[in-house]
Amino acid sequence: MTAVTNPFGLFSDNQSRLLDNGYVYIGLPEQDPEANPAPVFWDEELTIPAAQPIRTIGGMTVNETTSSPGIPYVDAPFSIRVRQGNGQIVLYRPRVTNPVSALVDSLASGTGANQIGASLPGFPATTVGAAAFYNVPSGMLGVKSDAGTDDATALQAGIDYVAAAGGGRILLPPGKTTKCTVAPVIKDRVTLDLNGGRLLLTLTGTNAQGVRLRNNSWVENGTIEVQSQNDPVTGGEPGIGAGIHAPLCVGPIYSEGGTVSNPSPDEGVTGWGARNLILSSNKNVDRGDGVRLGSVAVQVTGGASLGILENIVVPDNAFMAGGIHFDWGYLGSIASDNIPASRANFDAGTAYTTHPNTIVVRNIKIGNLSRATVGVDTGSHGIRISGGYNILVENVRAKRVTYAFLRHTAGDVGFEFAPASVKPLACKNTILRNCVVEECSTANLIYSDSLADNIYRASLPPGQGGSSYVPLIDPFHQTNILFENVSGRGPNDATATFGVRFIQQRGGRAVGCLATQFLSNFVMDESTYDCAFLNCIGYNSRGDNFVVEHPTAPPRNCRVENATAYQAGQSGAGYANLLVGKSVDTTVYGGSFGADTGTEQGSYGIRVKTAADGVAGASIEGLPIIYSHRSGGSALLVASDESWGALKLFTGARYGSAVTTRWTGLSIVPVRLDSTGTEDIQIFRSVRAKLSADTTPPSGFPGKRGSRIEYLDPAAGGPTYTVCVSSGTPGIWEARA
Repeated sequence: MTAVTNPFGLFSDNQSRLLDNGYVYIGLPEQDPEANPAPVFWDEELTIPAAQPIRTIGGMTVNETTSSPGIPYVDAPFSIRVRQGNGQIVLYRPRVTNPVSALVDSLASGTGANQIGASLPGFPATTVGAAAFYNVPSGMLGVKSDAGTDDATALQAGIDYVAAAGGGRILLPPGKTTKCTVAPVIKDRVTLDLNGGRLLLTLTGTNAQGVRLRNNSWVENGTIEVQSQNDPVTGGEPGIGAGIHAPLCVGPIYSEGGTVSNPSPDEGVTGWGARNLILSSNKNVDRGDGVRLGSVAVQVTGGASLGILENIVVPDNAFMAGGIHFDWGYLGSIASDNIPASRANFDAGTAYTTHPNTIVVRNIKIGNLSRATVGVDTGSHGIRISGGYNILVENVRAKRVTYAFLRHTAGDVGFEFAPASVKPLACKNTILRNCVVEECSTANLIYSDSLADNIYRASLPPGQGGSSYVPLIDPFHQTNILFENVSGRGPNDATATFGVRFIQQRGGRAVGCLATQFLSNFVMDESTYDCAFLNCIGYNSRGDNFVVEHPTAPPRNCRVENATAYQAGQSGAGYANLLVGKSVDTTVYGGSFGADTGTEQGSYGIRVKTAADGVAGASIEGLPIIYSHRSGGSALLVASDESWGALKLFTGARYGSAVTTRWTGLSIVPVRLDSTGTEDIQIFRSVRAKLSADTTPPSGFPGKRGSRIEYLDPAAGGPTYTVCVSSGTPGIWEARA
């Protein structure tokens, strides 16, 4: 006789919950069990008949006579179909003999690993309408979960079998510790449910990873802890890569993606997920120069897509490099330090880069990641995205990071060697929103770029360190990245750096973000083009609050709109709540500057440096309000008396009662732009004293035919403005009534 049980003990519904009020139909083998029922009994002697369908409670079959759980028996192979109370099918097998005893016996005898990829006798690996297995108690796979036994072989063999049979859920025992010296690879369509327990990974391999996810696989509901150890034979330390000895990995580690013709099975996985996890690692290795490096909690590499990471906790840790990191990968041979050779391989079709995409990250809690920052990129991050696209990150909370809370970059080679279908997606459609960090110690709140920096450097002439490489696409990738409702504070001391920093980036916005106690809270830095800070709040900066400036690669066409900025200059006088330095076509629109109550520390509400400083075409529009400024300063410090060209347009401002000096600087102010249809004509305002004979501006003034200077103090009966009738410097001007 054969016991009629779920292959792994309990029946589940389509949501993997224990099946209540279900229906179990037992039929003749290879026939429809509902149309062709088989004789079923409640005892091994086959003397107590069981009526069909058999009902379930809590995943167990119930004897209708005794109203208690029971195991039905049948005297032959059988077919089985299980339905939920609503009629949906959750399990179907056309032919079953005794899969449980066969699997348990094979694992107990140590032969289970030899059955990987093959179905058990009489238990085909095909599925009908549902995954093959539901709620597999890991004990039935030979997993001890006693915190001492190395369960790596048994757990992996069980995962491989379940995957080969079509997939399903493996349950570790509740609250127990399962120890593995080699982390499991969760194969296709398998879910590993830690069931509130701890998966303890004592990893020694130089390139060993933690739990790895494959296609449509999940890990959930427990703790994954890595106890990183040196190699027991050689004594060698683990590799320095952030994914090595990381608790959870999706994709291959760097350089192990395989070839175009034979990619790694870890490359390009899709449909994966992890949730309800606590992740930690104590990896702490010397990178060769005395700097110690740890792992991250989750490493996603290469073309992993359609994934979900949710409800993840990363506890306080002194070694870990970050919470969740995304990195580009590659197939074939791509070397970021040898761009011409990489290009040759790409052109030959033997190599290309792969990029994480279409992934959701939400509800992440990160503790105090106190790893020290020494040099570049060696502290800790909250979320780091390198060479990704179409990624949504939301609801991240962190106590402390030491390099950058949210980091976005195009990566060393960006999308230069991505397939043609992927290139247009470079750095596109990524959103990071509703994220908060309590302290950025020596760290940025946001650090974002879209430059393939190694490609750019290779494009420089040899005299500047390049090889005159001709890129396939602009290394300054156009991005539409959005940072929304991100907030955090700096250390408010000499270690403070920039808060929100856009650098080497084309496009992108920070919207509704808040930064405080950084050196400067919001900065448009080197080579930023078409970027915007919208509705952002910055206060208590040690230096200038909002900054648009770079001395050698000035920002272009950037915008600061409706900013709220106050209490700049916590370290001393001379700072502004918004500074426009060397830049081209910067627009300041609206906003409020200076404290509306109390004493303001910032010397200036808005400061625009001079044309000699490299400012060109700045605009102040939308009637910003300056509530206050430091004693000895002014609401507006705009260029200098004759710094023509620094300011393109000033449409006015509003002033609080605490303002003692409204305007310092430019004496002939552009207040309007008129268009001829082919070019803009500026309309200026000035006092007559700045003009020679009430008519002609100073000799260095750029006169354009049609431009006007309106008098702020016209004489009674005299002209009200002067107009340029012939372009030049200053051109020819005539007074008009």
